[in-house]
Amino acid sequence: MTGLPARVTLSGLLLVLAAVIAGTWVAMDRWQARVLASPPGSERPAERAEPVLLPDDSGFQGPDGYPALIERPLFMSTRRPPVAETADDAAPEAEAEAEPEAPLPELSDLRLTSVIITPDERHAWFLVSGTDEILRLSMGDTLREWLLHQVEETHVVFRARGEETRLELRPPGRGVDLAPGERAAPRARE
Repeated sequence: MTGLPARVTLSGLLLVLAAVIAGTWVAMDRWQARVLASPPGSERPAERAEPVLLPDDSGFQGPDGYPALIERPLFMSTRRPPVAETADDAAPEAEAEAEPEAPLPELSDLRLTSVIITPDERHAWFLVSGTDEILRLSMGDTLREWLLHQVEETHVVFRARGEETRLELRPPGRGVDLAPGERAAPRARE
C-alpha cells in the first residue's frame, strides 16, 4: 500500500500547482488591467501620449527630388511612366484660347516591317522609306509627336492630338517603296 499514498501525493501536488498557476494568471491579468487603466492615485483612465515627431534630417526631398524615379519608374516593366489615355480631358476654355497648332508630321515614309509581342512588352519595327534606317519602338514611345498607342499582330496605331493613324504590317520584300512618279522595273523570269 505504499504506492497509493505516493500517487495521491503526486496528484495532489500537481493539482495545487495548477491552482497556483491559474490564480497567478488571473491576478496578473487583473493587476495589468488596473495599471493600464489609470496611474496610481488617479481615478480616471490615463490618456495616451501623442507621438513626438522628430525633425527630418534625412535630406529626402520626396519623389520630386528624384526625377529619375519619375522618368523611369522602378516597378513598371517598360521603366516608362504611365501614358495619359487622351488629351480630351483638357478644359474647353483652354482649347479656345490656344493658338492654331502646326499640322502633325506625316508618317507616310514609315513601313511597319515587324511586330514583337511578348506577355510583358510590345514592340514595332519600322523601315524608313528611301533609307536603310530601322526604327525600333515600344508601346508608349513617341515618334514625331505621334505616340505608339497600340501594337497588334497585323498593325499598329499611333495617336497625336486626338487623331489616330494606323499602319499595316508590310514585311520587307512585299511591295516596293518608290518615289512619287517613279515606276518599278519588271522582274526577270527565271
